[in-house]
Amino acid sequence: MQLIEVTTDALAEEFLDLPDKLYKSDKNYIRPLDSDIRNVFDKKTNVYFNYGKAVRYLLKDDSGQYIGRIAAYYDEYSAMQDEIYSGAFGFFECINDQEAANMLFNAAKKWLSTKGVLAINGPVNFGDKTMWWGLMTEGDLPPTYAMNYNHLYYKDLFENYGMKPYFNLAAYQIDTLVQLPEKYKEKAAQLLSPEGGYRIEKLSREDPLDKLKDFLTIYNNAFGTKQKAKAADIEHGIRVFSPFYPFMDPELIQFLYYKDEPVAFIGVLPDPNEYIRNNKKEISRTEYNYLIDNNISVSRKLIGIISAVVPEHRDKGLLTCFATELQEVFRRKKRWDHIEFRWVADYNPKMITVMENLNGKIVKKHTVYRIHFDNILPVEKLKL
Repeated sequence: MQLIEVTTDALAEEFLDLPDKLYKSDKNYIRPLDSDIRNVFDKKTNVYFNYGKAVRYLLKDDSGQYIGRIAAYYDEYSAMQDEIYSGAFGFFECINDQEAANMLFNAAKKWLSTKGVLAINGPVNFGDKTMWWGLMTEGDLPPTYAMNYNHLYYKDLFENYGMKPYFNLAAYQIDTLVQLPEKYKEKAAQLLSPEGGYRIEKLSREDPLDKLKDFLTIYNNAFGTKQKAKAADIEHGIRVFSPFYPFMDPELIQFLYYKDEPVAFIGVLPDPNEYIRNNKKEISRTEYNYLIDNNISVSRKLIGIISAVVPEHRDKGLLTCFATELQEVFRRKKRWDHIEFRWVADYNPKMITVMENLNGKIVKKHTVYRIHFDNILPVEKLKL
């Protein structure tokens, strides 16, 4: 077998095309948008290159056929927020062969060892947690947009190499017209009353950047930074939103304010993967934008891509406001059957309780793995 670093456009195309060969008989597979993957490794579009580096590898078998791929990366922004200075890998694909998988893992590990990291997490994105996070370890459904999909035997390849689960992420499916608990309605009414002091505003497609500063205020306060890690700035915020913007229904991107201070947001969008799958082509964002703006249904499924509440307001029950306001939109538009809230972490019991209160059903599970370079320290599960 031969390991090849991706250094040319031709090899980058092979990196994109490899999954098609591995999943050619898989009824659930949906090819990600090439542009989304390219942008991860483009220094002009990925802000994480401002404070990090990445490398990609392909693996050939003895007959010259490509049988695997992996990417490795590190950045100061993420590494210094971790309790252990860590690097990461992602976009792993491989035939069901442990020796081949080990060659790919070893390549990532060797490259990261030169960057001073002490642990490796993966599979994760070289970017924000809104895309490409975790290895699918349970589920038999097609992937939603920008969500990892893989053969279930990958779990054995990871664990046989010595990787340990770092945290688990569940995808909950909820009916859009689920009967909200009365306590949710009462709590939302109280919070959104003049006495409660909260109000909801929605995104404007005409001026989406109008909310960008508010998004960054919430994002930085909610997720925090440690040591020298760089807080998200305007450029970073644009990069978080830009892949999703063409697919957004502005009424489903909502911000919560307390006395004019931005304190929470939630982002929900129609799942473009259903449209991509049905049309069997690289999606035109302009075309999709037209369909959304003209109220033409392109997907019966919604996906929850991101939500955040600043620490000072986390115990106020603010998600009840979003639940009641979003359901009003669902009832009025009558376009969506259910919503999939992705990446609900096992270290976040409050969010799990919210999902259960809304009769959410787990339809997929993803796991982020970790391995230490010394293989001596135990991998401790991530905590909130």
